[in-house]
Amino acid sequence: MVPKNGEKIDGIIDGSRVKVIFDEKNTKRKQWFAKPKEFDIDTLHFEEYHGVLSVHQDSADGLNCRAMSPRTICSGSYVAGRTFCEKKDQGLELAVLPMQPTADGFAIDNTASGSYVSLPSDGWCLMAFGIWGSWQPKPRKT
Repeated sequence: MVPKNGEKIDGIIDGSRVKVIFDEKNTKRKQWFAKPKEFDIDTLHFEEYHGVLSVHQDSADGLNCRAMSPRTICSGSYVAGRTFCEKKDQGLELAVLPMQPTADGFAIDNTASGSYVSLPSDGWCLMAFGIWGSWQPKPRKT
């Protein structure tokens, strides 16, 4: 199932309630990003621009961000229930986010060795393995 532009699903990441938004403003740019409901957790943003995927993380307060230098960005299919996505290379960080509306009610629990992904039905997730850069102030919107 392909998400509609602006479609939102609810979930929990590391115990904090989030909303994942699917955004396709035009044919050149697509985004899958999480927004915290209580502004208590750093959130992931996957973005495809001109066919190139990137990932960054916004701070809980929305003032800072950091980009990942990914070694790999891919999608993977997950079965309904709880699945463990292992970080094979312990020097890399893992970023994972559902990419379909059928994941409404998802949960992701991140650990030092990987992430537990719980989906209410079979679905796909975006995953990135890489190294996070340092936190930087977000550019101001004009």
